[in-house]
Amino acid sequence: KTFTIIHGQCNRAMKARIDEDPNWETIDKECDPIGLLTILKSIAHNNESQRDPTISLIQAKKQLMNIVQGEEQSTDSFRLKFKNQANVIQNMGGQLYRDSTLVIVSMDIYTKKYDELTTDSERDTIKAAATETWKASLFIVNSNPTKFDQLKKEMHNDYISGNTDSYPTTFNNRLNQHNTFGRSTR
Repeated sequence: KTFTIIHGQCNRAMKARIDEDPNWETIDKECDPIGLLTILKSIAHNNESQRDPTISLIQAKKQLMNIVQGEEQSTDSFRLKFKNQANVIQNMGGQLYRDSTLVIVSMDIYTKKYDELTTDSERDTIKAAATETWKASLFIVNSNPTKFDQLKKEMHNDYISGNTDSYPTTFNNRLNQHNTFGRSTR
């Protein structure tokens, strides 16, 4: 039943692209909804079956870097668009941090450089924290300057005054800060 509902929601053009997938015949025969969703995800993310995977990843990262909150766009709408594009990159196997972020976060958490970490668990912790820090930072950089310029100035001033915790290090903390600030300026 789920398979039929999902497939029924696809237009003719999408069904034609689904038919092109090498696994479609088996998925169709078995009425496999997970297989169908996997094909749809592949199509939606323009992964390696449609173009070179490196080019796809570069284009996805470029799109994320260029997502800017519009003048009339709500924070929630911006968050959803931002988060969806970040998920596309991660689903393609891309990373949402720079090597320099690994070093910074590693020093904050373990007081040693990333390349000095000895366990996979430590490295995974740092990669996850670096991803959150990078997403949170990009979110504020790309947020609406008219609505959030004052917040950006306050965080910067706090930081240069010695409060190195003025910038939230997780995406959810950044969003909460954004929402709180947005309500206080109305």
